[in-house]
Amino acid sequence: MPDKCFLDTNLWVYLKAQNQSPDDQRKRQIVELLILNLPEIALSAQVLNELANVLMKKFGFTERDIAKFIEEICTEFEVAPLTPAITQKALSLKAFYSLSWFDSLIAAAALLEGCSILTRKTCTTD
Repeated sequence: MPDKCFLDTNLWVYLKAQNQSPDDQRKRQIVELLILNLPEIALSAQVLNELANVLMKKFGFTERDIAKFIEEICTEFEVAPLTPAITQKALSLKAFYSLSWFDSLIAAAALLEGCSILTRKTCTTD
């Protein structure tokens, strides 16, 4: 069975934001390839909330445009809701690994969704 991959917020931002630098354009292409080639992709409600915040504040997207993008994501990919189980797991991860609170929530959601891969960054080489 192929590995299930959890994509963190910044990857979705690269996918949607109007990229200004050649490096950002490469990152967008990498995310597009990930989405095309990974058999199972998951994210969480937290990622959707962070995505909406970044797109509004940093890139000036309207609520309507963000709602449409989030609807597309929710139609195509598995979205984990924020649950008490995720909060409890995040508390354990934070205590054991000294992660930040929000990183703990992301890791907990990925683990509880059965993801063996958590992708937070794109890797580019020159």
